[in-house]
Amino acid sequence: MNEILMYGEIGYDITDTLFIKELDQYKGQEVKIRVNSPGGEVFQGFAMYNAIKQHGQCDIQIDGLAASMMTVIMLAGRKISASKNAMIMIHNPSSGGGGDSKKLKKDAELLDKIKNLIISGYSERTGISPDELSTMLDAETWLTAQEALEKGFIDEITGEVLQSTAPTNLKNRKPKAVYMSYKKEAPKPQALTTILGLKDNADNDTILKAISSLKNKCVSLEAKNKRIKSQILDEQQTEAKRLTKIAIDCGVINKNLEAIQLLAFEKDFKKTKTDLENAISEVQGSQVQLKNHQIIREIVLGSKNGKNANTGVSIDDKPKSEWNLQDYRKNDPKALENDPELYQKLIKAEYKQ
Repeated sequence: MNEILMYGEIGYDITDTLFIKELDQYKGQEVKIRVNSPGGEVFQGFAMYNAIKQHGQCDIQIDGLAASMMTVIMLAGRKISASKNAMIMIHNPSSGGGGDSKKLKKDAELLDKIKNLIISGYSERTGISPDELSTMLDAETWLTAQEALEKGFIDEITGEVLQSTAPTNLKNRKPKAVYMSYKKEAPKPQALTTILGLKDNADNDTILKAISSLKNKCVSLEAKNKRIKSQILDEQQTEAKRLTKIAIDCGVINKNLEAIQLLAFEKDFKKTKTDLENAISEVQGSQVQLKNHQIIREIVLGSKNGKNANTGVSIDDKPKSEWNLQDYRKNDPKALENDPELYQKLIKAEYKQ
């Protein structure tokens, strides 16, 4: 499945413009969006939410933290999963701006509207009442993956993806600090002796011999691979020439096109072979059908090469005394010229005069 990482702060590390551009590359395709974010800019978050919702085939996987605005974005997912050590945090929207009392009043009104929008989205997904959600937002609620599953914020729990050094008590912790505590797990090094199939206490000479043997095997396998490829190429060229000759003989292609046909085999042997075999089969089938028609026509219209149309008896099998006028005309016309009486007799018999 296609993957998009949303690791970072919304509006800073992850901007709506770049995210939507990346998502648009996968129109009509399934996408897994992997998340580790402390949240961020509200209106950029709403733009991302709408893009995911419109795409319709996005699953959300919370690898580490989904906090603040990221919890709103995740609601757009078709399915929401979280690793078992992931955390989800919801709280009231806030504004970092200052200003006079009128400005602050307008900001407060806007924040209340945003809060109502967020509560509506949470409630629709989880089934929790707006009043309970409002209380959870006021309290800045941290949820483990299990708690988020029980409350309906996520659909399933998966294995750990990122390591976490986050403290157990998250009260009053900054979301960004928790986000930064999630780190990719470092790959565990595998001992060289294990890779080579040796004992752990193998000495250097044994290890070097094993490496040399492995190198020789690789060289041998590479040479064998080249021989096999060369053999396959020779067999394909032989088959290409054979089929091309058959195609020319039965009229599928003109002799002048032989070189072009062989080039087609070099470009795509399998497809060219299939196409040419089908064309040859069609032509040969037509030729057989035509030959059958000719044989039937000969049987119906008369004998050929001394065969009698009705009996199928060869003229060589019939005594000359039983020849009719047509037999003489086809096999011994001079006898009619030299024996007028015979000719008259045969005429009378032919036309029953």
